[in-house]
Amino acid sequence: MSSVAVIDSGIDMNFKEFKNKKIKGININTYETSINSIKDFSGHGTSCAAEILRINPNANIHVIKTLNENSQSTVKKLIESIEYACEIEDIRLISLSCSTFQDKYVDDFKRVIDYANKKNKLLICSSDNENKKSYPSYMNGVIGVQRCGAKIDKYWFNKNKNIECMCEAKYRLLPSTNENYNLFGGNSYSTAYFCGLVSNLIKNNNEIENKELIEIISKNADKTIWTTHEKDPDGFLEDELTNKKYDYFKLKILVDSIVNFSDIDIDLIDVTPVYSLVGIENTYEFLRYLENKTKKSIIYNNVTHEDLISIYSLYNLIFKDE
Repeated sequence: MSSVAVIDSGIDMNFKEFKNKKIKGININTYETSINSIKDFSGHGTSCAAEILRINPNANIHVIKTLNENSQSTVKKLIESIEYACEIEDIRLISLSCSTFQDKYVDDFKRVIDYANKKNKLLICSSDNENKKSYPSYMNGVIGVQRCGAKIDKYWFNKNKNIECMCEAKYRLLPSTNENYNLFGGNSYSTAYFCGLVSNLIKNNNEIENKELIEIISKNADKTIWTTHEKDPDGFLEDELTNKKYDYFKLKILVDSIVNFSDIDIDLIDVTPVYSLVGIENTYEFLRYLENKTKKSIIYNNVTHEDLISIYSLYNLIFKDE
């Protein structure tokens, strides 16, 4: 089984999602390889690793802790991290969810990208979250990943575009740090999600050449040609209320729970997303509170922002089997 290198902020191993998984790593700043040395203090790398494993539970993860607690690093260390990943035989994919706007490093990135391809490692890089030109995601020899507003089943892919891969914009409740789960999204989430999909396409065929792998990725894409309008359609995410009956007493439990948890004006509930009412940073704590109130069990990493867009989507999440 091939490994995915996750160049990021490390990993917090104290989550059930990582139990019995094949995870190892290195702190590229200290060159230590103990679990304690790759501990994540921001949650960014932990969420990326968790999403890859959600998509492919059998993936091997090689953590390369490069970013500090503020999710920052030097370009020199990013390049060193890629070089390090290239030297590990079973690593097939390199996930990089960070970038720079400084084009003075283009030649340095080009050199390490060429080396990665020579070693048959596929670099999958997130674009900047504001979708500005950033490196190395816009460079040849890598797959750049970006979120978009369209409804997408798996992903769109066009190897001839500057940013080759488009994924549907989502925020998912994923492990963070200190036993907490946060809604994680942006291009970093899309990159981790796509890495998981690609690792499933590889399966045990670790010797497959990058050129052939890219053709397989393209063949499995939902779409290979798209317009700007298709990528970013107008309109808002609307909750489906038609032909659906909601139990008044169950709705009241949810409304009362939101009001008691957040101490907000009840009139805001019909016009404000649930994650805004309770606070995005409090989403996990609120869902645990709701589990206790409703005696329902929630699979946290199945929860996305769409489940929390309204009181009705929350109802569908909690009472989906009734």
